[in-house]
Amino acid sequence: MIAFTNQPDISDGKISVHDFETELYSFGFDAVCICPHRPSDHCPCRKPSPYMLLRAAEKYQLDLAECFVIGDRWSDILAGTQAGVKSILVRTGAGMDSLGVDSDKWDFTKAVYIAENLLDAAQWIIHNEKSAPHARR
Repeated sequence: MIAFTNQPDISDGKISVHDFETELYSFGFDAVCICPHRPSDHCPCRKPSPYMLLRAAEKYQLDLAECFVIGDRWSDILAGTQAGVKSILVRTGAGMDSLGVDSDKWDFTKAVYIAENLLDAAQWIIHNEKSAPHARR
């Protein structure tokens, strides 16, 4: 499991990369990819760019077509879609707000599934990823 996240608070000096990595690893992630930049920095790594996913795939020799992104923001789903990853939107966190984001930013129908929460997303992957990779709720 690899976390990929935008964290502009790092650039703003509110938290260190080390502290944020420590927190994510404590959740059980095997690797962490962090974009520390503000949106105004226009960096190549900030989601919705697929940059972090593409780099992780290269580094860990992943077949992105066999991977999943689970996220609560339109930028997570768009990054996954652009990288060729099956993407699941969770309704928790910012997920419900993401469903209402203007369609000029993203198309929520690109998500292979809209889950109630992280557990629902994980269970869907376990039960459906081979038999129905484009099922939706």
